[in-house]
Amino acid sequence: SITTPITIDPKPTVDFTFANLCLNDATQFTDGSTIGSGSVNTWRWDFDGLGSSTLQNPTFTFPAAGTYDVKLVSGSGVGCLDSITKQVIINALPVADAGADQNICPGTSVQIGVAPTAGFTYSWTPTAGLSNPNIANPIATPANPTTYTVQITETATGCVNTDAMNITFNAVPTPAFTVNNTCINQITAFTDGSTIATGTIVTWAWDFDDASATSTLQNPTHGFSAAGTYQVKLVVTSNLGCKDSITTPITIDPKPTVDFTFANLCLND
Repeated sequence: SITTPITIDPKPTVDFTFANLCLNDATQFTDGSTIGSGSVNTWRWDFDGLGSSTLQNPTFTFPAAGTYDVKLVSGSGVGCLDSITKQVIINALPVADAGADQNICPGTSVQIGVAPTAGFTYSWTPTAGLSNPNIANPIATPANPTTYTVQITETATGCVNTDAMNITFNAVPTPAFTVNNTCINQITAFTDGSTIATGTIVTWAWDFDDASATSTLQNPTHGFSAAGTYQVKLVVTSNLGCKDSITTPITIDPKPTVDFTFANLCLND
């Protein structure tokens, strides 16, 4: 007879954890397998038929949001195997909406973004010109044309998405005018010389600094009430509502005081 000792080796206790569960993330899988004696030295991962790995701690990027069955088979140095399958839920990204692109006049404001949704946080960049960079729909008053980007984070999942919108500036008219006839008792003529790069100038607002005298004509006339210097202001507005102004001192000259003398008043003188 013969008696031979037989060693029954333990199989691994298989386990793993996972992190980074948002769509487009590389989900990190961390092996947690243990064994009573010996060591775990082989790993065979199956990512629901979409891919596989033999690394101890692999990453895998799932193609879509949803629930996936991930299986790990761990092996010991003597070939004892065991496995575990866990469900991994990949979360969809939140919908980020920075709102439509906007064209505004320089120096004016516009609301960007959309109405807030409960369960989400918002962060805008750049922050310059924004009433509050941490709300869904701040008021923007940019100093220059600007692209604003919003990052939205879902509180429950930590998943993040971004969107961007552009604010561009409409053309502003450049006001200018010339003046003819600047003597008192004459009708002074004003000729508009304003220009604009794109669009058209549609309104003119004149203030002659002479009591309450004004005009909305493009090329008005005005008879000043007295000689002196008047601060004449012209405000021009484009078809898109952008405006600018110019104030020019206009001097109205006095008329001469006419007189003469005479002598030698005899006939034949």
